[in-house]
Amino acid sequence: MSSLWMIATNDLPDPGAFSVTEFAIGTNQRLANMRLVTDIVGYKKRFEISWPTITWNYIDPIMDLYLASSFFTFTYQDEGATKTATVMITNSPEKLLLWIEAAANDWVYKDFALTMEEQ
Repeated sequence: MSSLWMIATNDLPDPGAFSVTEFAIGTNQRLANMRLVTDIVGYKKRFEISWPTITWNYIDPIMDLYLASSFFTFTYQDEGATKTATVMITNSPEKLLLWIEAAANDWVYKDFALTMEEQ
């Protein structure tokens, strides 16, 4: 049985917080009279996920995907259903690594957060 939370083929622990928001994709342009005109071409989803503590064995494959700047499949829970999306990490998770202890030969990090956007 696979995990309820996955990044690519890697299982994730249940998050401490998770949100999905939609945002508009479009272009803005100023007219000669300085009026702003926006042409919206579509809507995409932004996923924000965080853990109060997480071990390096979960972070390591996430960092590999971030450094590769590639899209991957994200499996998540939303309104009681398992869903998937093709996403890319858009924040810099390496700046968020705060080591708190070593346990059972694995590093434990505090307040790790990711922001991902749909392809």
